[in-house]
Amino acid sequence: MKKVYIAYSKKPIKDAVEELYNKLNEESAVDNSSIKLIVFFASSNYDTAEVNDFMNARFGHIKMIGCTTAGEISSGYMGSDSIVAMGLTSDIIQDLHIEVIENLDKSMPDCVPSAQKFNDYFGLNLFNMSSKEYFGLVLIDGLSMMEETFLDAFGEFTNILFTGGSSGDDLKFKETAIFTNGKYYKHSGLICIIKAASQFGIERTQSFRKIGKTLKVTKACTKNRIIYELNGKPAADTYCEALGIKKEELRNRLIVNPLGLMLSTFELPFVRSAARILDDGSFGMHCSVMEGTELEILESVNMIAETNKCIETIKNKYKNINGIIAFNCVLRYLEVQITNEVEEFGDVFKDIPTIGFCTYGEYYIGLVNQTLTMLVF
Repeated sequence: MKKVYIAYSKKPIKDAVEELYNKLNEESAVDNSSIKLIVFFASSNYDTAEVNDFMNARFGHIKMIGCTTAGEISSGYMGSDSIVAMGLTSDIIQDLHIEVIENLDKSMPDCVPSAQKFNDYFGLNLFNMSSKEYFGLVLIDGLSMMEETFLDAFGEFTNILFTGGSSGDDLKFKETAIFTNGKYYKHSGLICIIKAASQFGIERTQSFRKIGKTLKVTKACTKNRIIYELNGKPAADTYCEALGIKKEELRNRLIVNPLGLMLSTFELPFVRSAARILDDGSFGMHCSVMEGTELEILESVNMIAETNKCIETIKNKYKNINGIIAFNCVLRYLEVQITNEVEEFGDVFKDIPTIGFCTYGEYYIGLVNQTLTMLVF
């Protein structure tokens, strides 16, 4: 008997949700099944209110979480203008609770009330939850620039592991949405804490390696995610000198040669990608970087090969994989579009029940860029 069920559709939203329902119902008898949670990711090119209405009309009797995206992933599929869904049964989830923190555009996240509600629901203080029994799924507005603040604030209450992604809007950079509780939320963050009924793990991969060039952040603004200076000079000047390139090459090189934070306890770098180059030579970043941080210049390696290698490692580690929820950076999606390897990327997951989406940020301990993080069941 399957423990997770997946479906995807590229039809207009009403028909797409009907197709999801029929696929899940065909395999699991969804009305009377043991499905405890449905996770779904929908293109922002669908009407948000209609996604919410149609999903609740068909699946409203089951707890749901989801968000808008910058691309969707399912087993053997990677694309856009679609919706993907996974039903997780009681063989995977023993119990769960969901909290939403709103108004991230107006105030700092106040996690105290939500933390107390988790304590009350589970009858157990968050601090006392075992990381071998509990984990968290987090979805945060990808335009809020509040991911690190949100994760740090809630992290003060617990030591369990979290993963997830920042909601997208297909690179329009106007508005994203998160779905749960029969509603859709803007400028918000969602936390779903799950008590697992089976083995789980959080994994990541990225397609970069060090080249032996280290730069120190000597002036930065963490709030606005800007690096003003590297090695005491304008960030762009120092970066170009380190690589021996001209300023006109800078924009393209920042994609294939991002910066990376190296931590002694991890072999892989934590990628820190530049979002834009400011007129004064500063870098507007996708992640906050503190002054005094030492960053490595990275270089890209083959993404498909690295992702395949990671999946093989996961198969060996977990033996019996029931499913994967994948959070893939939108910059990785753009890269495989440029290299015409979108189909090959989707095929990486063809043998494992998988859904996922292309994000505006991925979570592994904290916020990372140009990374694929995965919740493995």
